[in-house]
Parts: sequence; structure tokens; C-alpha cells
Amino acid sequence: MRFAVFIALVIILFGGILLTIPGASAQTTEVAIVGSTPSHALIGRGVTITVSATYELGYARNLGVFIWDMDASDYASGTASSSSPDSCVAAANLGKYANSAACILIPSSSSGSEIVTFSLQLSTPKTYHLEAGSALFDASSNVVTGSLTESTSFYVTASNMLQLDIQTNAVNSVQVEIDGASQPLGVSYVTPGTHTISVPSIVQVDSSTRLMFASWSDGSNVNSRTLNLQDDTTLTATYVTQYALTLTDPAATGSGWYAQGSIAVISAPSSASCPGIMGTLGCTQTFSGWYENGTLVSTSNQASITMNSPQTIDTQWSTNDSMPLGIILLVLIVVSAALFFAFRRKAVPLPPSPTRTAQPQPTTQPLPVDQTSKAVRQFCVNCGTTLPVGSKYCNKCGTQQP
Repeated sequence: MRFAVFIALVIILFGGILLTIPGASAQTTEVAIVGSTPSHALIGRGVTITVSATYELGYARNLGVFIWDMDASDYASGTASSSSPDSCVAAANLGKYANSAACILIPSSSSGSEIVTFSLQLSTPKTYHLEAGSALFDASSNVVTGSLTESTSFYVTASNMLQLDIQTNAVNSVQVEIDGASQPLGVSYVTPGTHTISVPSIVQVDSSTRLMFASWSDGSNVNSRTLNLQDDTTLTATYVTQYALTLTDPAATGSGWYAQGSIAVISAPSSASCPGIMGTLGCTQTFSGWYENGTLVSTSNQASITMNSPQTIDTQWSTNDSMPLGIILLVLIVVSAALFFAFRRKAVPLPPSPTRTAQPQPTTQPLPVDQTSKAVRQFCVNCGTTLPVGSKYCNKCGTQQP
């Protein structure tokens, strides 16, 4: 039933526009949408749809190209804004369909294609179900059998809000902020006007991989920006993958973050003092090579590394410690000699401690027998001091008496 109504309206639309060549034979057309169709439109704004219609006339005939509203079973509201190579018949000749998305052409050649651009006016907030179509008409304004074709259906949602579609080339999730509020990647709806859009400058993937913001698809290289939006807008944030280059030797330079595929230049001194006291004593090191996971990367103290992944680079050095070892050996010899002579030195005898020399006991002459009982004195065996008879100790020097 819907298709019959569609055919009838097509006949009415193109009625009254005739060609002078009668007896037209049946021909066909093909119609297709050129490019992509929008999925959303702001109410009151024109929606641009471009259609390509290919035809084979055989005889001079009229060609009709149009946009059909499937839900209303009528032509969509709008106008044919341009066509090429032939022009649409003046809108004044279309009668009540002058404000419809329809174009009538009188092709200048018997076969070819016409490109028609329509501007649709969607005034109701809803989702429109639309199709593009084309047909040929004979001199009697009849649709030539088999010439009517339709495109694949497409849908356009009309609303008072704009679609702001934020995308990114990053594999990892990137958090978007619109007017300070976090939003997922994809489509958000905003009112026409000024809005602030922001994405992170750095997205940390792990300790050795990160994403660095590079630019927006419109050329801006500022990750946080303010835009005056008046139409549906799609923006893509482009990120560059960066890898960490770690040099374990503090004397080496070149550590940092590098973009994927870039060349990192690393360098180390060709020679240096040994660390610690060995270096103070004259020990030196000579650079011998860069190593990654035990595999030699380069023997030059300046090398280039292609950063296709995180990398940790070690250094190896050859050591010349002959001078400090000689110094240490000399010190050991001197110390050993000093100790040897110290232990060999004879000890100097100490003066003897003063001792009291026992004084000789005075010789006493034995008294005559008749005088022994009269002896009443005793002398100290050490100092000779006179002691009372029977004394055990000298009351002067303290020597025990026999």
C-alpha cells in the first residue's frame, strides 16, 4: 500500500512537465547517496544530502530525483539546492511540491548521471526514516516501468541539542572533560554556544609506557580548549606512544621518555676515575660497552637506540688498578717492617725497686754467767734499735724479731 501511494505521488509531482517525443520505451535508473549521511541534525538547520542518479533514456524523457520520508509517505521537507550537469526545473513549476526535497531534470544527453544536493528542513524533534529515489517519466507523465529505484534507508535524529563526538587514536581509555564534567569518549549532547573541551596531556599506561597528547584533528595542539559550537562537531585527539629509556649507570646521559620509533642518543665518558677510595689512589676505568639484558648493544661510548619498546641499558667498564694496588702494597711493606722492628727491639731493664738492707745484728759478747740475769736490753735485727726484751716487732721499722 505504501509503495502504491509513493508511485502515485511521484506521478503527481512530475505531472504537467512533458516532452514532445512520444512512444517512450521503458528504461531504468540507479540512485545512490554520495558520501555519508548525518545521523543527527539541529532543528531549524538544513541537513545536506547529496544524491547521484544514473540513467539510460533511449528517448528524451524527464528525470526525477528526490528524498522520501518513509514515515510520512511523502517527500521530505526541503529544497534541491544544486544539481549538475543539468539544472532542476524552476521551483515555481513544481506547484505545491516546491518546498519538497525533489528535483526534476530534463537531461541534455540520452545517458549519464546527475548529482543533486538537497537541503532538508527537519522541524520536529524525532528520528526521521528517509530514502533517496529516482525515476523516469514518459510524455504522458507516467512513471516508466522499472525505472523507479530507491537507495538504502538512512536515519536522521533532529533535536535542539548539538552532537559533540570526541574520539581518540589511543588504545587505552582517555577521560574527556566537557565544561568541567567527565564524559566517556564518543557522542555527548550540548547546547549551541561556547564550551570547554579537555583531554589529559599524559595518559600513564604503566611505569615504562605512556601516551602524550599531540594534537586535535582540526590542527590545534592544546589539550584543553574553548570552542564556539554551532553545528554537530567531531574531534579526534591524537596521542603519541612514549617509552622510557633507563640508563643504570649514573655517569651515562640520555635517560628519559621517547616517542615510539624515535632515535635516542646515549653517551658515557670514555674513561673515568674508579668510585670510592680506589679512585683517590689513582684507579681508572675505561668504557667497554652498552648492554641490554646481557646482550652487547654497542662498544662506542656514544650510541643510538631505536625506541620501539621500553629499554634498560647497562654499561661495562675495564678497570686499571695497578697504581692503587702498588700504593697499597708499599704501605703494607712499610707497616710490616715497622711492626717487625718494633717486636725485635730489646726491652730496656728497669731500675730495681729500693729495698731495705738488713743491718748486721750487733755482736754481743756473752755476759759472764754471773751477769746474764742482769741483761735487760734487746736490739732490732734490721735497724739495730734498742728494744725492750721480749719484743716481737721493731717499734721503729716494724721488722719482726726472731
